[in-house]
Amino acid sequence: MAHHRLARFVALAVLVVAFVAAATPLAFAKSFWIDSADVEIVVNDAGSLDVSEAITFDFDGSFSGAYRDIRLRPGEVLSNIVVSDASGSYQLGGCTQLGCSSPAGTYGVESHSSFIRVVWHHSSTNTIRTFTITYTLSGVATAYDDVLDVNLQVWGDQWAVGVDRLSARVVVPGNPEAGEVLVWGHPYDIDGETTLGADGTSPALTAKNVPAERWVELRTVFPVDLLGSTSGARNVDGPGLESIKAEEVRFAEEHEEANRAAGIGLLIGLGAMLAIAGGLGLATYLRYGKEPKVDYDREYEQEPPTDLSAAEVGALLSQGKVSEKEFTATLFGLIRQGAIDASPTQVVRSTWGGLRQETISDLELRLGEKTTGLRDFEQSVMTVVKRVLEDGPMPLTDFRSRIRDDAAANATTYDSFKERVVDAVLRNDLLDRSGNLAAVLTVVVAALLVGAGWIILPR
Repeated sequence: MAHHRLARFVALAVLVVAFVAAATPLAFAKSFWIDSADVEIVVNDAGSLDVSEAITFDFDGSFSGAYRDIRLRPGEVLSNIVVSDASGSYQLGGCTQLGCSSPAGTYGVESHSSFIRVVWHHSSTNTIRTFTITYTLSGVATAYDDVLDVNLQVWGDQWAVGVDRLSARVVVPGNPEAGEVLVWGHPYDIDGETTLGADGTSPALTAKNVPAERWVELRTVFPVDLLGSTSGARNVDGPGLESIKAEEVRFAEEHEEANRAAGIGLLIGLGAMLAIAGGLGLATYLRYGKEPKVDYDREYEQEPPTDLSAAEVGALLSQGKVSEKEFTATLFGLIRQGAIDASPTQVVRSTWGGLRQETISDLELRLGEKTTGLRDFEQSVMTVVKRVLEDGPMPLTDFRSRIRDDAAANATTYDSFKERVVDAVLRNDLLDRSGNLAAVLTVVVAALLVGAGWIILPR
C-alpha cells in the first residue's frame, strides 16, 4: 500500500509540474494598447498653456506602472503636474525609475536635459483605464507683433505602441471672430483632419490609427491682442502671420512633392522589377523553352528514323507526358513482338437497348510465347494484360471493361508504366528537364523581387 501511495504521489507531482510549466508562459504574457487619447490645450491670458491629456489604456495582463515623457526645448518650462484617474488625484512622491515599485495612486516627476518624465503607479489587470495628466507649459507659444503661434505636439514619438483614436483641441482666449483663427495639423501622412468647428474659432484635430513612435502636431494661430499679456509665451519681434502661412504652404508643397516622388519611385521600381523578372523569364525561355535546331533536310521518311518504341516517341512529342495513347501503342507493339497473340475474330454486339444486334470485326487476344527480352514499361503493360486474360482469350473490345474490374491494381500498374516510359527517355538523354529547375528558380526569384519591392518601394 505504501508503494502504491508513493506511485500516486509521484504521478500527481508530475502532473502538477507539467501544468505549471504549461501555464507559466501564459501567466507572464501581457501587453497593452492605447485605445484613445484626448488632449485639451487652454491658452491662458498671458500666453502660457494649460494642457490636459486623458489617455485610455487597454491592459491585457497585470500592470502596476506607466510613464509619459514630455519633451522640452530650451526656454520652455513645465509646471503644475498632476496625475489622476476616475478615483481622484494621485499623490506626489512615487519613485521615478522605470520598473520601480511604489504604492498605487502615487506618481513622481523626474527632470532630464530635454524632457520631463512623469511616472505613475497603479494596479490594473485585464481592464481598460483612463489616466489624466495635467500640466502648464510656459515659453512654448510664440508671440509675434500680430499673432500668437501655438505649435504643440499633442502626441509624442516616444510611445512604443500606437493609439487608435487621437483628438486634440485648443481653447482660444477672448472673443475671436470667424476668420481670425487658423489651424493646421502635421505630419501630412497621418490619417487625420483639422477643423475650426461650427463657429470658426474652435481649432481641433482628430486622427486615427497613429502608429507607434510617430508624433502628431496641432498648430493654431490667432491675433495676439486676444491676450492680456505675452509673459507666458516666447516673444519674437515683428509680424509672423505671413511667414507662418508661407511655411505651411511650403510644408504642403513638400508633402505633394514627396508624394509625386514616391509615385515616380513606385513606377520606376515596378518597371525595374518587371524588366528584371521579364528578362529572367525571357532568358529561361530562350535557353530551355525552345527546341534546339537540328540539321535535317528530309521531307518524307519511308520508315521510322530510330528504333524508339511508340511509347517513347509519344513521350518525346508531349515533352515527358504519357497517356493512354502510349499504353495502347505499347500493347500493339507487344502483339508485333509475339508477347501477345492476336487473331481476327467476329463478335456480336447488341445496340439500340438490345433491340438490334450487329456483327463486328475484332481481335481475339491471348498470351504469346515470348516472355523475356521485354523492357520494363512493356512488362507493366503485360502485367495488366495477364490480369485481363487470366480466364482465357478475350476480344480486344472487352479489354476496357475487364480492366475496370480490378481498377485499383491496374491504376497502380498504369502509373508505373508512365514513370518507366519517362525514365527510359531520360536515360537515353532524349529529354532535357533542366529547364524545369530553371523555371522554378525564375518563379522564386520573381517572388523574391515582389517581396523586396513591397518592403523597399514607397507605399
